[in-house]
Amino acid sequence: MKWFKHMTDMSEDVKIKRLIRKFNVEGYGLYCYILERIVKKLETESPVPDLEETAHDVANDLGIDTLRVEEIMRFCIEQDLFGQDEITGRLTADKIYKYLQQSETRSTEIRGMISAFKGVSQTVTDKCEEQNRTEQKRIEKSKSVSRVKKVIHESLGVPIGSTRYSSLCDQWGKAKVDAAIQARIDWEDSKGKPKAADYAAAAAKWLLMDHPEGPPIKPAKMKGFQERRREEFGE
Repeated sequence: MKWFKHMTDMSEDVKIKRLIRKFNVEGYGLYCYILERIVKKLETESPVPDLEETAHDVANDLGIDTLRVEEIMRFCIEQDLFGQDEITGRLTADKIYKYLQQSETRSTEIRGMISAFKGVSQTVTDKCEEQNRTEQKRIEKSKSVSRVKKVIHESLGVPIGSTRYSSLCDQWGKAKVDAAIQARIDWEDSKGKPKAADYAAAAAKWLLMDHPEGPPIKPAKMKGFQERRREEFGE
C-alpha cells in the first residue's frame, strides 16, 4: 500500500509519550519508520502486517547502531506498540488496520482483514460502553440508597430510615417493629454477621418472614376519582 492515515495527535498517546521520554526523537522516528515499512509491503500476497526487515537491516537503512534498534524494538513490544510473531519473530502491527480504509486497496484479502479488525474493535467498544452504562446505573442506585434519610433509633441505637420506620409502625405497631429490629440485632451478634445499613428495611423483611400474610393494618390506598366525587358532591 502507498499510504496510511497518520493521526496528528499520535504523539499524545501515553505509550508513545513513554517511548519519546526514553529514546527522544530517535525512538519516535524509528517507530514511525517501522510502521511505514510494514504498510508498504501490504498486498494480496502478503496481507499480514509484519516487518520483513531485521533490526540489522533497519540499522543499516538509518545509519544507527543495531543494538540501539533492538533496544527500541523491545521497548515498543513491552508497551504493546508492536507485537511479535511467535514463529517468525517478526514485529507485527495488527492495529494498523484501524487506520486503513477498504477504498485504499484493491486486495480482497486486505479489505477482508480491515473489515474483520474494525468489526472486532466495534464489538469491544460496544461491550465497554455497556459496562460503563451498567456501572453508571450501579452508581446512581447507590446514590439513591444513600439519599434515604436516616436517624438513630432512640432506644436501640441503630440507624433506621425515618420514613420507612414510621410507615412500618403505622402498619405493624411500634412494639412489633422494635421487636423485629432487636431480633435482627441479636441474630447479627450471634452469627457474627455484618451490621445492617438500615434496620427499618431489615425489620420489614423480618416481619414478613414471620407474618407472610402481611401487616394487620393495611396501608391506606389513594381514593379514586369517582369515590372522591361521591364524597364531595354526594353523587
